[in-house]
Amino acid sequence: MISVVRFILVGVVNVCISLLIFSLLIFFNYSYGMALLISYLVGVLIGFIFNKSWVFKSTASNIIFLKYFACYSVTYFLNLQALNGLVLNNILDPIKAQVILVSIFAFINFYLIKSFVFRS
Repeated sequence: MISVVRFILVGVVNVCISLLIFSLLIFFNYSYGMALLISYLVGVLIGFIFNKSWVFKSTASNIIFLKYFACYSVTYFLNLQALNGLVLNNILDPIKAQVILVSIFAFINFYLIKSFVFRS
């Protein structure tokens, strides 16, 4: 249970940073696809550092970064497809769509990371 709370705390901070980066890049006229890629990469790095050391207290080698990156790659592509659907069909603007999607994919990422990367 403690790992869930810690993951949520790290996730909230990470989501805020990622959404800030995403929003700033949109503001500076980056495409939402590029903004999503850059914000995801920053989020992966921040998340890995804090999830490995604080949430899951893993002492595993840094090779697990490849597993971590693979999990986030899956959700990145799913996120991008959903974002495309919401934006291209004029359902939501990119920022509002990403606020919703990041909430959904945070739970998926927790499951993937706990199940495949930092298994007990």
